[in-house]
Amino acid sequence: MLPDTVVAQTAWYVAGHAVMRAVLGYPFRSVTVEPQQLEEGLIVIGGVDAFIDVTARTKEFGPSWVTFERIIMALAGWTALVTMEGAGPVTGETALGRDHVAFMIDEQLVLRNVQVLADLHEYGDASDIYAISTDTARGILRLLSIRAAIGAVAQALRDHRTLEGHEAIAVMITVIGEADVHHARQMISDSFAAVSRSHATEEGG
Repeated sequence: MLPDTVVAQTAWYVAGHAVMRAVLGYPFRSVTVEPQQLEEGLIVIGGVDAFIDVTARTKEFGPSWVTFERIIMALAGWTALVTMEGAGPVTGETALGRDHVAFMIDEQLVLRNVQVLADLHEYGDASDIYAISTDTARGILRLLSIRAAIGAVAQALRDHRTLEGHEAIAVMITVIGEADVHHARQMISDSFAAVSRSHATEEGG
């Protein structure tokens, strides 16, 4: 049986992922704080059962935009955990640390997609892309109703351990504001443009 502290902070972690996906319009089947076995045989506590129609989204927005969205979504879990007041202190004794499997998987996904953008030579270098992405994820999760939605989903996960996608969305929409959703999407658009500008600045000397 998982300790209450691990359940609570896992709830914030996966709620961050779920809310960010919803804000960006990415569907998911369920979200849970229960242990999950990955294809590689690793056991990870909690997760979002997600699916992406990459072809359709790439056709609509372009591959670089989708890659940038993936970076932001992968950052959302850890960002929610360490920036939300209700998540409690992140310590080695009681919480999910940076050596936690879920965090390491997310970090690998972030770094891989950051490098994809950097290798295109149309954007900034990897460190610039990482810094801009991190600031963007933090900024989005500081929006009041988005913070409230993460807290509400985290509490529901503590109560029920697993939520179907439609159940999680139902919890979110009771507190999340359309203005903040629009603001979050605009922040991503502005940050994506900033990544491009950082490259242009480097090229211009």
